[in-house]
Amino acid sequence: MMAGPVNQATPPYLRQQAYRCQRLSRDCMDLATARDLRLMAEEYFAEAIEVEATTAKGRSIRIE
Repeated sequence: MMAGPVNQATPPYLRQQAYRCQRLSRDCMDLATARDLRLMAEEYFAEAIEVEATTAKGRSIRIE
């Protein structure tokens, strides 16, 4: 049985990926790869923030 599709653009998913990259970077013995993983984590965190901001803008209602 196959699981349903995963929405990869949700902030929780992006943060989960960021934490996974951070954990892998700590366990990685190759310094260049560890650095790349930390950079990927930063990108995932930034994308999560961006998605939240975009979603919040779409939900805001102006009352005049």
